[in-house]
Amino acid sequence: DEWDQHADKACLIIGLTIDPSQYSYIQNPAISNGPEAWTALKNVYEQNSRANWITLKHAFYGYPHDTKKPIRDYVNGITNLAAQLQSIGIQLTDEDICDVFIWNLNPIFANIAGALAATKTLTISDISGALIEEESC
Repeated sequence: DEWDQHADKACLIIGLTIDPSQYSYIQNPAISNGPEAWTALKNVYEQNSRANWITLKHAFYGYPHDTKKPIRDYVNGITNLAAQLQSIGIQLTDEDICDVFIWNLNPIFANIAGALAATKTLTISDISGALIEEESC
């Protein structure tokens, strides 16, 4: 039926998208469709354990700003960690994420950090845009 066709297509897409080193997780006789392949990968990478929570929180709240890399790497690193935390049920507000952007900026970004910290309401896109603009100056 139609659901089976979509599930098979999803399995194909997953198989074509993941790195070949990850095939072992989905090449299992018990996995025959996309939802099962997705669940298998989720079980490997999104372990909802206390140890994983702590590791991800530590990485998120202490994410370093390396000025030798583009600011987009910093922005992407924080937003990716935030998404991982949210995917395992950790509640983060935009304000939490914005605070991490500001806290962990390298001291050479002190002027922009101060200006951002003094702003009452910020969005993630406000901060990322301001940081990208600051880097280009």
